[in-house]
Amino acid sequence: MDKSDVKEVIVEMAENAYAMGKISLPEYQKILEGCGRTLKPEISAEEFVAIRKKCHLSQAALGLKIGASVAAITKWETGKQKVQGPVAVLMKVIDQHGLEIIS
Repeated sequence: MDKSDVKEVIVEMAENAYAMGKISLPEYQKILEGCGRTLKPEISAEEFVAIRKKCHLSQAALGLKIGASVAAITKWETGKQKVQGPVAVLMKVIDQHGLEIIS
């Protein structure tokens, strides 16, 4: 395992910890910066929809899992509101590891 592999593991662990509320945003940013990365917590509306469908969830079911209203999910999926911050990170983690990561 070389240095870049170690950094990727650290970034993934930090991403998961942040998505689960175990570390704060400033802590997450500091870890990313230490690994030479910047925080880009944003996903497109299309990515959001694809992740939800990959998990075989309705908007309402996803909302219950992530603590968001159907109205918010509709805005994210239609592009009326950007998917950013903790929600974007959480959706990326769900995409990589499945819903089990938050259950």
